[in-house]
Amino acid sequence: MATDREARQAIAGLDLDPVTNPLQALAQHAAVVIELRDYLRTHVARLESLRYEAGSGEQVRAELSAYQAALRDTTAVLGAFARLRIDERLMAISEGQASAVLDAIDAALNAAGVRDIGQRAAARRAAAQRLREHAAADPLPTQR
Repeated sequence: MATDREARQAIAGLDLDPVTNPLQALAQHAAVVIELRDYLRTHVARLESLRYEAGSGEQVRAELSAYQAALRDTTAVLGAFARLRIDERLMAISEGQASAVLDAIDAALNAAGVRDIGQRAAARRAAAQRLREHAAADPLPTQR
């Protein structure tokens, strides 16, 4: 089929990055599926009727069919997300990274000879604030 061949050629020409973090990739995919579902829901809500008359009889509007498919996709992706406990796994990774960052801060403070508990606490608060700012700016990094 020409369409199949064209699709394969188009995909082969894409510059795709390998997936290095499947947990985050699935979380990002879930976000895209939900966004598409919500987008289609707004279009279906604006329809004056869900069917229309065509030469061969009554037809369901394409927008409704696309929305129904998006609902099924959302259910499937979120089901996989829950079944695999992706949110818990991502949290465990985040907690592990936070622990590593705190260990690195402590090591740096020790190397700098900072012994004052108040200064150490201030350094940790400043680091925590900066990490929160980074997380707020990009809650799900585009790491693949």
